[in-house]
Amino acid sequence: MIIYASAPHPSATAICLNAITALQTSLNTLQTDKALSTLLIGRIESWLLGSSAPVTATPPNNHPFAAAISQALTKQNMIGWDQVLWGHLTQTWGDCYISCHHHGNAPRPPPNRQKWTKTIIHWAFNLLLALWDNYHSLGF
Repeated sequence: MIIYASAPHPSATAICLNAITALQTSLNTLQTDKALSTLLIGRIESWLLGSSAPVTATPPNNHPFAAAISQALTKQNMIGWDQVLWGHLTQTWGDCYISCHHHGNAPRPPPNRQKWTKTIIHWAFNLLLALWDNYHSLGF
């Protein structure tokens, strides 16, 4: 994690884990496809907790949008997962959200890519502020 010079402080780890839970709740509320949210959150969590390993997770082979989700992972890898904290998600994530949402059989309200993306950006901004406050409360 960039904000701390070495391993994350335990309080920062707790903040990140709580934030991940909040993001999962938000994505569930927006009826995000399970494979999409699992891979997105898994990679964000991995980056936040200090892993620099490339993404090895892939969507299930039988998922109708496996190729699109894989492309979203690849494109985010290219710009960096740290960019999520700065509100930089590749457009491919929103495209996947829309495609997966339209594919479901249950009657649902029409998806809104902007609301979905803004939810993630708002989450990232709040996490960044919480980490910043935590950093300064530790006397750095």
